[in-house]
Amino acid sequence: GIRPPVEKLAKLFEERNPGVRINIAYAGSGCLLAQLAFARRGDLYMPGEAFYLDQASKRGFLLERKHVAYFVPVILVAKGNPKKIKGLKDLGREDLKVAIGEPEACAIGHVTKAMLERLGLWKDFDRRLVRRSLNVPELGYWTSIGAVDAAVVWMAQAKQFAKYCDYVPIPASAYDPVDISIALLKFTMHGDLARQFMELLASPEGQKVFEEHGYALSPPKGK
Repeated sequence: GIRPPVEKLAKLFEERNPGVRINIAYAGSGCLLAQLAFARRGDLYMPGEAFYLDQASKRGFLLERKHVAYFVPVILVAKGNPKKIKGLKDLGREDLKVAIGEPEACAIGHVTKAMLERLGLWKDFDRRLVRRSLNVPELGYWTSIGAVDAAVVWMAQAKQFAKYCDYVPIPASAYDPVDISIALLKFTMHGDLARQFMELLASPEGQKVFEEHGYALSPPKGK
């Protein structure tokens, strides 16, 4: 869910620090946390939601953390919205093929489940769910090729698939602010450089890159 701005900033950091190479592992937030718990290796952890950093903190994995931006969830639909989807409640319609992120594996899934629970829709929705994914790009791809009619994704992914898809906004009142932060791990072998990269992402320069890719710099305000 954060690949485009992170890759851009990683390239910038490497250009400013000749000889330095940033190796990035992309996976669902929960999958990455499981990898950290098993391997106990790495310099930085940047999941898609504060929930996962909190879990890493409880396990004693973090040295420090910095806020970067906020995710904005939306409903991705086919171009022109042929199914006339207007909001989250429509995702319970029997005529729709819907996909979400796996709640235990990625941040978008965790957030989607929480939103549907607030509406009292999760139990019925969970029983008839067509597809689940471990990551956001796959949800966008499924929607773009017509494998599903709708998927809950981040605004950033909606922008990536704008050629093939439209999106339906979700009111900010439907979800808690989805914080994107990055943390320095206690396993780090390159503490100084890792901290410098973390500070770049959290700086006004780094935040501007995130904003350009569809992320919010302040919490979306509910109605």
